[in-house]
Amino acid sequence: MAMVLICLLFQKQSLAQSDSTFIANLKSELSLNQVQSALVDTLYKKASIDIRVIDKEIMFLSRKSIIEEEKKNKISALELNKKNIRETRDICLKLLLTDEQKKIYEEKIKPSKPAVLHMGLTHDRASCTVCIPK
Repeated sequence: MAMVLICLLFQKQSLAQSDSTFIANLKSELSLNQVQSALVDTLYKKASIDIRVIDKEIMFLSRKSIIEEEKKNKISALELNKKNIRETRDICLKLLLTDEQKKIYEEKIKPSKPAVLHMGLTHDRASCTVCIPK
């Protein structure tokens, strides 16, 4: 019951176009049921609101006249907060999925990033097997 109320609370919030596109892709690729779909919407809307609040704090700090080192440290902490929000959102998303859906999610939708930074001055992205997996 509590989850339904939370879902209704965030129903009116809007998402960035990239998030909306990602969610639409997620729903179609994973064939989410109604409950999963509503919870995914809620997860992304809540994270979006939290990130917008942090972005406003960062903008305020960037204009504030304080010591540059202090400003840099505060902004770094806020950026880390944003990263944690996204990671928490992604973990919660995985908890909603069945084992079969998790497999599809990890293979097709959210593939892992390469462990090695491989780009250099002569890097050719068009023929790179890491940038464009086969």
